[in-house]
Amino acid sequence: MFKIIQEAEKSESGDDTLVVSSPPKPEPVKAAPLVASGSPQEGFSDRDINVKKARRAMTSGAAAAESLLQDTLRHFFSIHTVNRLLGLALAGFVAYFASSQFFLREDPADVFMKKASAMNAAALELPPDLFSVPDKDLGGVVQRNIFRPWKAAPPPSAQPSAEPSNSLVAIASTLKLSGIFLGDIPEALIEVTDEKKTYVVSKGMTIKGAQVKEVGPDAVILTDGQSEVPIR
Repeated sequence: MFKIIQEAEKSESGDDTLVVSSPPKPEPVKAAPLVASGSPQEGFSDRDINVKKARRAMTSGAAAAESLLQDTLRHFFSIHTVNRLLGLALAGFVAYFASSQFFLREDPADVFMKKASAMNAAALELPPDLFSVPDKDLGGVVQRNIFRPWKAAPPPSAQPSAEPSNSLVAIASTLKLSGIFLGDIPEALIEVTDEKKTYVVSKGMTIKGAQVKEVGPDAVILTDGQSEVPIR
């Protein structure tokens, strides 16, 4: 607002003159510049300061995490680490293979006993015509004791056809029958007393120069081509 001040001044001529003067213009007030500092009085509130601190901490934490991840990946995929992992894997595979071979290996004695049991079981199998009724003769079925366990009739043992020679007798004197296994292919355990060794023989094999002619349920027949001698 302007205030009109009327003043009557007297001029040199003596006339009254009306002088209108305007008041002086006010000087503009300069605002103090804002200075970023830690105190609220200097232009920033506590909330702004806390937000800036949190952003600064998040930025530094993300940079540290990224650096740690890069260092970890660089160390993990290094040639030294890969070689170490491959070595550990190879050692584990070798240890597993060796342990499996050791624990799964079957004892030779168990193998022999299983074979002997299978041969004995095959020898005691019932004949297929056990329960068949014969066409004519029923005497054997009627007279048989049904409460007695069934046992297959042993095959007839071969008898020597001629007087054994002196050489065959001498060979037989050094042999001792240790066991017989009846099966599809009968086998016998014969011990050579002068050698203190035991051999597994079957029909057609040769031991001490004599040929095995037959393996029976209770004896082994040896022959030299001219005579025969049993080993019991």
